[in-house]
Amino acid sequence: RPTNPLITVTDVVLPPPHRHSIYRRHRSFVSETEESLSEGDLFATQSYLESPWFQPNVLEELLAWNSDTNGDNLDTASGTASRSEISASYRFSTLKDDSDGAKSELMYAIMYVNQNKAGELFDLLVENPDLVEMSDSRGNFLIHYAVTRGYLRIIDLLISQGADVNQQNSQGQTPLHLAILEQQVTTLYHLILLGCNAEIADNRDNQPIHLACEMNDAESLKELVRITHIDINAAGEFGGTVIHCCCRKNSTECLKIVLTMGADMFKADAIGKYPIHVAVSSGSIDCLRILLDHENLTKRGNQGSEGEISICFMDQHLINLPDSEGETALHLAVNSGNIEMIDFCLEHGSDLTALQYNNCSVVHYAARRGEVTVLSSLLNWNDGEETVKLLSGVNRSGHTPLHLAVMYNHADLTAYLIKRCSPMEIQDNNGWTPLLLAITKCAIAACLTLIQFGADLNARDLSQRNALQLAILYGALKEETLWKQIREHGLYGRLINEEDEDGCTALHYATKVGGSMLNVTRDLLASGANCLRQNGARETPLYVAAKQGCIATVESLLRTDHGLWSMNTLDANGCTPLHIAAANAHSNVVALLIANGSSFRRCQKGRTPLHWAARVGCLKTCKIILGANSTIIDARDFRGMTALHYAAEKNHDSVVTYLMDSGAKFSQDGNGFYFTSLAFKKENFKAARAIIYNKRWDEIIQLLNHTDQCPVEEIIREIPDLCPIILNRYIKEKGNPRKSDYEVTYDFTVLQPKADRLVKTGRSPLHLLRVMISLQRNELIVHPLCLALLRCKWKKYGLWFHLISVAFYVNYLTCLTYLVLDHDPMRHTANTKLNETCYNLGSKFFKNVINFYSMAVFAVSITYSVMSLKKATHHQFVELGAIALYLAWSYFVIHLMRFRLVGIFVVMLFQVARTLGKSAVVVILVMISCALPFYVLFKVPDNQIYQAMPEEKKLQLAHCFSTYDYMYNNDANGTDSLNVTPMLSAFQTPQLAILNVLSMSLGDFNFVETIIAPLTDGNPLTMHFPEVTLIMFVIFLLFAPMILTNLLVRGICKNAKLVKKCVNKVGLAVGDIDTVRKQAAIRLISQTVDWHDNIEGAVPKHIYNYIVSTVWTSKSSLDSPSSVCYCF
Repeated sequence: RPTNPLITVTDVVLPPPHRHSIYRRHRSFVSETEESLSEGDLFATQSYLESPWFQPNVLEELLAWNSDTNGDNLDTASGTASRSEISASYRFSTLKDDSDGAKSELMYAIMYVNQNKAGELFDLLVENPDLVEMSDSRGNFLIHYAVTRGYLRIIDLLISQGADVNQQNSQGQTPLHLAILEQQVTTLYHLILLGCNAEIADNRDNQPIHLACEMNDAESLKELVRITHIDINAAGEFGGTVIHCCCRKNSTECLKIVLTMGADMFKADAIGKYPIHVAVSSGSIDCLRILLDHENLTKRGNQGSEGEISICFMDQHLINLPDSEGETALHLAVNSGNIEMIDFCLEHGSDLTALQYNNCSVVHYAARRGEVTVLSSLLNWNDGEETVKLLSGVNRSGHTPLHLAVMYNHADLTAYLIKRCSPMEIQDNNGWTPLLLAITKCAIAACLTLIQFGADLNARDLSQRNALQLAILYGALKEETLWKQIREHGLYGRLINEEDEDGCTALHYATKVGGSMLNVTRDLLASGANCLRQNGARETPLYVAAKQGCIATVESLLRTDHGLWSMNTLDANGCTPLHIAAANAHSNVVALLIANGSSFRRCQKGRTPLHWAARVGCLKTCKIILGANSTIIDARDFRGMTALHYAAEKNHDSVVTYLMDSGAKFSQDGNGFYFTSLAFKKENFKAARAIIYNKRWDEIIQLLNHTDQCPVEEIIREIPDLCPIILNRYIKEKGNPRKSDYEVTYDFTVLQPKADRLVKTGRSPLHLLRVMISLQRNELIVHPLCLALLRCKWKKYGLWFHLISVAFYVNYLTCLTYLVLDHDPMRHTANTKLNETCYNLGSKFFKNVINFYSMAVFAVSITYSVMSLKKATHHQFVELGAIALYLAWSYFVIHLMRFRLVGIFVVMLFQVARTLGKSAVVVILVMISCALPFYVLFKVPDNQIYQAMPEEKKLQLAHCFSTYDYMYNNDANGTDSLNVTPMLSAFQTPQLAILNVLSMSLGDFNFVETIIAPLTDGNPLTMHFPEVTLIMFVIFLLFAPMILTNLLVRGICKNAKLVKKCVNKVGLAVGDIDTVRKQAAIRLISQTVDWHDNIEGAVPKHIYNYIVSTVWTSKSSLDSPSSVCYCF
């Protein structure tokens, strides 16, 4: 039974109301009762159906009850007080009256049920019928309370008011489950007659029949199997049957009943255990006896009937039936240690030789438990020959019972097994005898017992390790008793110098373990262990100790003569103990070896101990080595790498700093790389930062800057976050920024190479700035040092160069403008022959490349000038002049790009134009989608076609369309049949409709009066050049309202919030203004760098030295954000 109260009234769940009949019989009860019940049961059922409980006036009788009468006197079934913890724990003082009416009524209903007050309960249910469908916080309903008390009238009242007889609580228990738990047999019988389903399982998958068997409630079980049709072999908790339940709780009475009813005792549960295994594990010896007796009866019955098929397990005794793990009942009995159960199983024929799937016999199980009495009971059951076989048997791991006994350090059992002639020298799968296995498990008591009984101490495992080596390796010698026993053994002197398959002796293992085996190491040395013995890798014990870093062990070895001799021995890689100690960062061992005279020779790779120390990044070791021998600081291995190379390559910043401060030379390795090329990688951030902050940085710049291994370029490419640190080193501030004496000195040597270095490397003068631009290192491009460099160049020669260029262009522009404007457009000859040369020349270069734009400007200008010299007066001459003016003046905007105040807006102009070009397809499609419907809706019929129609056709169209009816009436009256307004004229062709819609979307700049009216009035004087006029008007519409408005918004609205307000007012979809301005500034800087780089790369060497400055002093700082956009 549960330890906590099952039913409390702390919470209420309100499901939807549901009504039931008072007697809703189960389907099996309705359909199969008459066929399955015996004559006596059928008579009892019929008698109940004829009783007053089943009559229509049952509710009237319930109403006649006296509510003040004691409920205990009304129901004989409740004469015995309920034993449930529900009743014991229920206290009305603990019920909290909630403000919610439904909860309060439910508390009163529970109180009436527990007090058996049917009258008050009926009145309450009449007022609130939904109470039968409400539950408390644990999911218990009123019918569960009534069943636990055994109040049959309350149960009938609840059923009549719609309660579900199969209602489950939060534990999945139906009223039938609770009736069995409370051993309310009468209530159980009553519920079954009311149609309660006996096959519903609770949350543990237990049906009522399983609960009856667990509680050994024979009366309830009899009622269940007598009245209802249930599966006697139904699976319950963990897939167990009712026999499993009986064996688990030793329910003998119920077990006899279910076996009589035909329950299958050979059915396994979900984990593969049969009832006999459950009985043995639970110690239910009575149930085990009943099962075996029933097996004997079943076998005799099957033997007496020939030709019948017996149970599939009849060929195998139940007592020897294995479970899913291969364990028989005797295995489980031995595992539990129950002597009575073990003897019972042996008496009933349990097989001692049966093996579990891991090939473990019951003797293995007994040896693992370590109980001598259990093992003695097993071994005394058979004769001597069978006992030897059992003691010699091995499982899949190769372990005998003696192995298992010593594994768990069962000394008494070990002695008993040896006395029973258990073999002591059988090896398991690892080659371990029981003694070796006990040593590896540190089973000291078992080890001493085995040695006392004469176990072979010279035994070896598959790796040829003896007992002493295993004891050292696994720590068994930490116990002084075992170490003393081994030392006093006659084979001790032999065990010391024996080698395993790798050539290691006991001293190798002792030095490998380290400080915990220090006493063992000293004892081995005192006993004659040789420090010069080398293993297969030519490692001496001193080598192993130096690798482990145990200073005390190394000291002990060096106190011996042969330990000192082994100090300079080489391993297979040519390394000494000093190399290994330095490679493993054992600085104390390194100091000890150097103090004892260890040499600084190279290994087979040409590395000194300093190389190894720098490789692992041990600063203390490096200091010790250089303190003893400073000449090896620049030593190079066979790859040409120094210690500084290794420290930089492995990202050891402290070692890099120490070696640089100690005066290490900056040399190349075998591949020609300096240490900076190894350090300036993404993964070597700390080492690169240490190099930059070092006082020898200027030496590195002087040596490598503007070369193939330029450190600044490598940092720009790999670690751009460190580049500002470098650039900041070359900016010096002097004075107070708030006073007039403040000045900033910029040193451009890190960015601007000298002429001699430029000739050697063949690189461009501003190569580093170009790298920043190509890699989009925007934060570096706008660094104050870079901006100062460009401003210095602009002030020194850039401004003058550009002014000369602009002056020449202005002169050209003035002449071209005067030439075009001086010509009268009306003085020309109409000529429809196309000038293919001009069109082809323009389309050849208009490919969105700004470098070709100037060529187009000059080409059109030259063409117009040539035509002007020939006195050309045809139509295309005037159009070409207009185009030349547009191109020339627009190209003049590009010349303004490099001026400080307006350059940023020129770059933004091209960015907006590029964005507009990308969106042109979408804009055109939208315009067409709007214009074509207007064209269809506003199109006026052609008057000439209408006049050519026959009269009958005109009359027919007039009846169908209002437009033709209007034209027909005007024609009949003799008036103009087609009087089209200028507005309608704008939609008479698809092309005009699209232009009109585009103009309408932009605000309509008097489009009808300016363009449409002159274009459609038929007067050649009002619009003499329609094609070019329309093209120029479209260009004006695109550039004036869209691009210029965007530029104004971007230029004025500098604040992000103000930008959004301006954009919303204008109605334009623009991006983030700050981002656009920064991108424009970066673009402007990029073009400026390209311009300066081309100029400096083209001038001779002596002019280059004159125009290039290495130092520049300014009175203002370039750190402010405004300098990014307005520095040019």
